[in-house]
Formats: sequence, C-alpha cells, structure tokens
Amino acid sequence: MTGGPAGGQREQWAAHRRRVARMHHPDLGGDPDEFIRLLNQVDARFGQHDGRRRPDDSAPSALKRARYRLRRQRKAGASKIRSALPRGFPGARRSIEL
Repeated sequence: MTGGPAGGQREQWAAHRRRVARMHHPDLGGDPDEFIRLLNQVDARFGQHDGRRRPDDSAPSALKRARYRLRRQRKAGASKIRSALPRGFPGARRSIEL
C-alpha cells in the first residue's frame, strides 16, 4: 500500500474498507457508484488511498500504448528471425536435436 496509514491505524483502515466491501460490493448486489463513493469516504477519513488506479488516470497514455506496440513488434520480429535460423545454430528455436 502506497501512502497507507502507519501502525494500528492501518488495521483500522483495512477493517473499515473490508466492512464497506462486505456490505456494498457490486458482486454482492450493491451499487457500484455507491461502493466507490463509500470507499473514497473511508480513504478520506483516514487521509489515505489504497494505491490503486482511480478512474481519472485509468486510460493509458499514448506513450504507453506506443511502447507496448513497439515491444510486441520487437518480440514478433525476434521470433521470426529465430525460427528462420538453421536448427543447430545457437539462438535458434531448436539449437539441439531432441
């Protein structure tokens, strides 16, 4: 937990969050908006947050998407090269006889 309360207050904070989750979680028939609002109230009461992403920063930035795309392309290119190498060549997919 980033920025969580210290000492015994951490247990109280976690207990309050669990209590809210047991009573208002959407999977148990609660309203999602009410659930989030109540969790935010608990966090504000203790002056902390749980370190999870909030709706305002949930969308990935264009830079993150570009990095992910480049990583996928690089991995696919390396895979294509390794599969084209001769079987006994070091670094090939199968560099030894099975």
